[in-house]
Amino acid sequence: MELERLFRQFDGASFAQRAQLAAEAAAAATPAELDLALAGLTHEAATVRLGVIELMRAAQHHGAVARLHAHAQAHAGDERVFAVRALADLARPGDESLRADALAWARAGDAFVAAHGARLLAALGPSDAPARGLEQRHERGRLGQR
Repeated sequence: MELERLFRQFDGASFAQRAQLAAEAAAAATPAELDLALAGLTHEAATVRLGVIELMRAAQHHGAVARLHAHAQAHAGDERVFAVRALADLARPGDESLRADALAWARAGDAFVAAHGARLLAALGPSDAPARGLEQRHERGRLGQR
């Protein structure tokens, strides 16, 4: 994958064009190339950053989750919407580092962020935190009875 060429193509591309470019690049990219493409998240042009987000989503590159999470935390507007959208598509049960932000995003005032935040929560699956709390209270109760 020729990153500089791809970044030039992303720059100024419409949403539909970025999606097409990302899909084509994703089909041929190796995981190592996708890792290198993550450098585009710091590009000066928002269209390039959005293209990189779409590339990670199209490639289903789970290795991008931490970087996309940081990007969503640091940005607002379209960049947050598309990063949360990508996270919702990439997340798996067990990606618990995303849960607190997913909850916040699901309650966001921005309807697009909220919708993708809710999808992200669904992808993460149910939290076992309440169950752990019940087990701990139950165990303390049993210990207190002895």
